[in-house]
Amino acid sequence: MGILGFFVTAIIAFIIGIIVGIIIGVFVMKSIIEKKISNENVIRSIFQSMGCKPNESQIKNIINSLKK
Repeated sequence: MGILGFFVTAIIAFIIGIIVGIIIGVFVMKSIIEKKISNENVIRSIFQSMGCKPNESQIKNIINSLKK
């Protein structure tokens, strides 16, 4: 095998590393976003920055959709 086997192994390890990194990154970002947006005041301020006044049902729907 020699050098060819080494390069094939390196490429496979690189691809597996990218896949594992993406999966871990998705879970980390999801937890960070859930912690930041789970506060009702933050959701209200987001609506107000868009020029809307949120209903309680809209806020509850957003919180429930983030928990899924």
